[in-house]
Order: sequence, then C-alpha cells, then structure tokens
Amino acid sequence: MNLAIDPAKVTTDLTEARAAMGQRGQTVVDGWSPEQFARGMWEAVSAGRERSGRGPSLALRAILAAMWGLSREVGSYYAIPE
Repeated sequence: MNLAIDPAKVTTDLTEARAAMGQRGQTVVDGWSPEQFARGMWEAVSAGRERSGRGPSLALRAILAAMWGLSREVGSYYAIPE
C-alpha cells in the first residue's frame, strides 16, 4: 500500500478548487449592485408599511432621508441620476 502524497497534484487540485470557488462566487454577486440593494430595501419598507397600516416611523424617515441625501452628493459613485 503506497500512502505517498504527490505535492504537485495536491497543489494543482487546490488551485483548481479555488478557481472554481472564485467563478461561483462571481456568479452569485453578479446580480447585486447598489441599485439592487435600494430596490430590495424599498420593497421591504413598502411591504412593512402596508402590513402595519401606518406610515414609516420618524427614525426610518430620517434614515431614508440621509441615505437619499448621501446618494445625491456630487461625485458620489452611487449617485442617483436626476
């Protein structure tokens, strides 16, 4: 019985496994963007508001206003187009 491990084969297998994981990870995150996050957040806020039967709390309105303001800053990478 030969229990010797070939280091070259182990390295190759690990390199291929890492590459496959990297490709799979890229596939998972390809559909995500700041716009996707904003849509999801808006849907969550809307669904919560509809379910509760009342408007957003003062705290939530402040958070949303701050996020809106930050997204409108000149030069912001994620600026919302007019």
